[in-house]
Amino acid sequence: MNIENITKVLDAEIIVKGEGKEIKRVFAGDRMSDLIHHADDETLIITHLNQISLVQLYQIFDVPAICIISESEPISELIKGAEEKNAYLIVSPFEMYETCGVVYKTLEQEII
Repeated sequence: MNIENITKVLDAEIIVKGEGKEIKRVFAGDRMSDLIHHADDETLIITHLNQISLVQLYQIFDVPAICIISESEPISELIKGAEEKNAYLIVSPFEMYETCGVVYKTLEQEII
């Protein structure tokens, strides 16, 4: 699925519009070690975290998109990291459960 479609179904705020890469996996979590373990160039990361260490996901793992949840305002370092890697940074208006549910339903419909 394309990240632009995910952004639309979530009605997410686009902070940085990156390259429209294909998303093949989604990982949601709030432990940095878990995010690093699951990060790659086809994975959308969904998290409450809003900290400078997330920039590593863009820089080292070429993550195409990070979704911050609960309408948090991303820190400036995270915005700059997304811009430098031409990756998406979006903010979901929902909490973790709802965000993941909407994304799951959307991905499930694409597979069927």
